[in-house]
Amino acid sequence: MSAPPAPPAGTTTRVLPPEAAGQRLDKALAALFPEHSRTVVSSWIDAGRVVVDGRALAGKVKVRGGETVVVDVPPPEPTDLVPEDRPLAVLFEDDVLLVLDKPSGLTVHPGSGQKDGTLANALVFHLRNLPTVGGHDRPGIVHRLDKDTSGVLLVAKSEAAHRALSRQFAARTVHKEYLAVVHGRVAGESGRIDLPLGRSSAGRTRMAVRVEGGRPSVTDWRVEERLARHTLVRCFPHTGRTHQLRVHWRSQEHPIVGDPLYGWRSSPGEERAPRLLLHAHRIRFAHPTTGAEVAFEAPVPADFAAALVALRTDA
Repeated sequence: MSAPPAPPAGTTTRVLPPEAAGQRLDKALAALFPEHSRTVVSSWIDAGRVVVDGRALAGKVKVRGGETVVVDVPPPEPTDLVPEDRPLAVLFEDDVLLVLDKPSGLTVHPGSGQKDGTLANALVFHLRNLPTVGGHDRPGIVHRLDKDTSGVLLVAKSEAAHRALSRQFAARTVHKEYLAVVHGRVAGESGRIDLPLGRSSAGRTRMAVRVEGGRPSVTDWRVEERLARHTLVRCFPHTGRTHQLRVHWRSQEHPIVGDPLYGWRSSPGEERAPRLLLHAHRIRFAHPTTGAEVAFEAPVPADFAAALVALRTDA
């Protein structure tokens, strides 16, 4: 993998374009530094790092266009993550985007007492100057997958790309498809689960359906294959709540096979699952730089495929 070019640091001189006339200084300056957010640019102004025609101005001051701006760009803040030489399965990479195939069992970023052994640790080893707008322990990470879920995961290699992708996730324009093997034979060929989710009273690591106070959560699904005593379903989550698919299927009395939190551990077929049988199979979105629609697919892992073979005839 190639690291993106380091963002400019040190003293930089720019000229505000004529079309900036009438704009606030912070907005006009943010347009000159698209790799940084307006919030970051505003922090430069507040810290006295921006001089306009020899004068320090407030961010709210409107500019005429044509002014010479001298900016003392600070170096990127270092992450506290310890770099780890962990292999990454790369599905796609360009200057602003990295698409990975995350294996089951790998935690995406530190949390709950885990400081190392995560995907984030591997990212800071392989790539320099990843954006940390989502937090210094989440370099470039736009969204996440549960530790035991495998599949396609996006990483932004610049602040501009991170913001563009985050806006798409917030607007729910990112199309995601998951494969899951659930207990029992699901009635019907397709459907929708529309149930709000919130923290469970059983503990902060668990989620539950919360009719009162829960956040809206919607999952569409269709049957891919009917197995002997289980069902392979393709899921299309419209929201991205923690454990959404796992809790939604548990609420239907069809928990995902191999789920240590929401599953039926003593049910037939659990012994066939070496892991949670949930896989982020495909994702489609607008490229953060070109705007063109792109799609990426993570192949079904060997252990998932082997469990499917066993469950097809596991009567």
